[in-house]
Formats: sequence, C-alpha cells, structure tokens
Amino acid sequence: MSPFRTFIARWFGRPRPATRGRRLPPLTLCPLEDRVVPSDATAGAAGINARDLNLTGAGVLIGQVELGRPGWPDFDKAANSNADVIPTKVYREDKAPVADQDISGHAEGVAAIMIYKGAADKGVAPGASLHSATFVGENFKEPEKGANETEKDFLARVTAILLDKSVVTVQAMAQPKGNSPVRAINISTVLGAEALGNPALDGTSLLSAAVDYLTVKYDTLFVIAKGNDNKPTSTPADSYNALIVAGLDRVGFDRVGKFNDLSTLGKNDRRLIDVLAPGDVSMPVLGGGNFGQD
Repeated sequence: MSPFRTFIARWFGRPRPATRGRRLPPLTLCPLEDRVVPSDATAGAAGINARDLNLTGAGVLIGQVELGRPGWPDFDKAANSNADVIPTKVYREDKAPVADQDISGHAEGVAAIMIYKGAADKGVAPGASLHSATFVGENFKEPEKGANETEKDFLARVTAILLDKSVVTVQAMAQPKGNSPVRAINISTVLGAEALGNPALDGTSLLSAAVDYLTVKYDTLFVIAKGNDNKPTSTPADSYNALIVAGLDRVGFDRVGKFNDLSTLGKNDRRLIDVLAPGDVSMPVLGGGNFGQD
C-alpha cells in the first residue's frame, strides 16, 4: 500500500500497516483545570459567556473542510447520521455529495463540537449554519504507478492531484453562499507530510497560499489544526493569515496533546501555534462513539 493510500485508509477507519513514528517532546505548562468542564459551562459565565449573551451563532455561516464529511440526516441513512448534528449542506469537493459515502467519524465529531444540539450538551455555536465538504472521499482512485516511475515521482504526481482537489474545495467553501459570507472555516485534517512529500513550512505551498489569499479576498477566518493523530505538521498549518490551533492533554492540561505536533517549526523557526487550549475533550456523536477529540 502506498503512503497515500495508507493515509486515506487511516482517515476512514480502515486497517493499515503499522508505521514507525518519532516521539515528540512534551511542552510543560502551568497546570490548568483538573478536568474538562462541560461545553455549556465553557460557553457560559465561567467561560466566554456566550450562553448568557445569547450568542448561539444564529444567522452565521461557518465551514468545514476535511478528508471526510459528517452525516447529513434525511440524506444519509440513520446509521450514518446524527439528529443532533445537522449541517445545512454537505459537498464532495465543490459538487453534490453521494449518499452514505465519504462519512468520517472525525468529521462528525468536529461538526459536533461546532453545532451539536443535544439535550444536555451544546456545541460552541449550535445555531450556526454549517457547510461541510470532503475534498478526497473514501472512493478516491489512485492513479496507476508507471512501470519506470520512481516512488518519489509517483508520490509527487499523487500529491499534485490531492493539492488540486483541496484547493478547489477550499475555494468553493470560502465563497459566499447566496448573499451570506462564510465567516470561519475549520480545517482539522492532517494532509500528511509524507504523502505530500514533506513540504517546506514556509507558507508557499499551493494550499497554504490559497488559504492566505482566500482569507483576504472573502474576509473569512480559517482555523487549522497544528498536526493531528501525532503526525508531523504539514500544509496548510503554515499559513500566515489562518489561526493555527493545538490542544492540551486531558490529564492535568499541562502539556500539548499527543495528537498534536509541537516540535515542527516554520521557516526561520516560526512557532506555528497561535492558540493552545484544553482540547482533549469528547462529545457523543455518530454511532455512540466519542470522536470530537481535537
């Protein structure tokens, strides 16, 4: 299995060969809370006070771009969707989705953190209108490797396809929906440094440059994970105009979560993390699992 296919299979929950990874040094911080507080408390008077101020996100459009997408009730089967996580619209790249395809537990969990409308817990902005898109899809067909093509050249060719798809998707997501602007777009997928040929983190890759350009053109804020699943940082987490975020471990909240990559720096030793906060939390989502962990 090629590095790219291994990468895709991992995101859609399929087995993959064991891989060797380097251990990242923890960042020791002053202890914070001894436990995570419920989402309503976080958004209430003890946190950002969004609940008391009735700031639910109503009337605001937000976006999500990942390798997969959350389920869409009344479009996907009940087993593949959640009545408390209802995106306004879902896409495959910039086109219509295919029912019961491309659904990812990770994408579902991230969507839940944003718009979850459970009886006990609520997402950060349960009243917001969420548009969610997958830019690859689980049925992506990798091109055939040429008989005389080196592994490096083959990976570069697949990388070009991946980057094209991601840029098309991000550009479509950033465009206003009707007369309403998309105010913020979350990208919490790992694009895979290995699959992308270990790009230099200098903000000049195709996707990072696209994020910076679209931020200015459409006045939207991209929120991007600094690494995920304990993988090295990759594009577009080196964007200059985006907000790059990382989470803290659940135990003591005094070190960067193991799913984040702290050690990788950008060009000229630029620290890529903009916001570091308790992030190893979970919310009940698709299939009774807890996928909203980063």
